[in-house]
Amino acid sequence: MTCTICYLLRISSNIDRISVEKSIERILNDRNFNFKDFEIVAHRVSEQALKKFGKSGSDISVNKPLKENLIVILTCITLGIHVLICGKPGTSKTLAVDIAKSILANDLSNDEVLMYFKKAKFSQFYGSMNTTSEGVNKKFLSVTAEYLKVDKTTSENMVLVFDEIGLAELSPDNPNKVLHSYLDPGSEDRLQQLRPFLRTEIMKLEKFKSFEGSQEEKEN
Repeated sequence: MTCTICYLLRISSNIDRISVEKSIERILNDRNFNFKDFEIVAHRVSEQALKKFGKSGSDISVNKPLKENLIVILTCITLGIHVLICGKPGTSKTLAVDIAKSILANDLSNDEVLMYFKKAKFSQFYGSMNTTSEGVNKKFLSVTAEYLKVDKTTSENMVLVFDEIGLAELSPDNPNKVLHSYLDPGSEDRLQQLRPFLRTEIMKLEKFKSFEGSQEEKEN
């Protein structure tokens, strides 16, 4: 699970993924390591999560992006890790967040498949071209304040979902600059209670097209 989330799922190219898979499996060969085990776990978790969500495979296409996004979101929320979910439209980013939000509102301790995932309360923030630094900062602080009110004996996490962050990036106020102090590891002591941050959008293609610079700069 750790190797898959930390190394494999951030690679978009299937060819590169296969290459990394083989390298890691070769290194961990003496431990009977196999990435196929992750696919089995992801499938079981996705199927059970959809049942809890009130949907079946006939209602929702349980494709690979959905399974990967869902298992990563659930795992990172439980462990209190910030996670950025990037992808093109239609790659189940929003759906995965919606499913996680729905099932983590319940106590899963008696569910054989989902029992390891913590209960969580979600708060949503939608970015736009009018988003301001002050608005983003206020949202982070309000979620932190809300978390401080949570009964710590319940082990409930607070989750801030920042949707359409790509649109916020286009704002003239440059609001995303305030995220560094919240998400940088060196700033963890400042707001250590703040729970996972989900990025559900990528930069708009138009922004890239309008970028005036050399080909090398664009590739970087």
